[in-house]
Amino acid sequence: MMVDYHYYTEQFLGESIPQEAFPRLERQAENYLNYITQAKALSVTEEKKEIVKDCICALAEYYQTLEDIDKKVTGETEKIVSSVSVGTYSVSYDTSAQSIEKDMTKGGTERQKRLYTIAKEYLAWTGLLYKGVRECATERSQNTDNHI
Repeated sequence: MMVDYHYYTEQFLGESIPQEAFPRLERQAENYLNYITQAKALSVTEEKKEIVKDCICALAEYYQTLEDIDKKVTGETEKIVSSVSVGTYSVSYDTSAQSIEKDMTKGGTERQKRLYTIAKEYLAWTGLLYKGVRECATERSQNTDNHI
């Protein structure tokens, strides 16, 4: 576990995740981060560690938001009334959860895009998201020496 609840509330200043849910959501966020960084996030330098921890907190908050929306979609929480008409009684409910339900049927592509966007906001300049091939500096200098 890279981030504890104390860091989440005192350093990141997070408020949306209850303490009992934090270990599970932190682990889910950490697993996603290791997936997209090819586990480079596990061995970051001290200077990048706080950025990685903040990224995990932000991802965990998004996972919490997704769980809250899923509960609304499946009816596990109270429905939010958006409007009420009195004449011939009519009630309308908030449909924001319905758009997420449509996304769920598309394989969660919008969720995946949002998760990656959150990670990019934190890790863009760290080198952790780079998946290309890097030539070793010593190899490059040897190659240029041979062409002189």
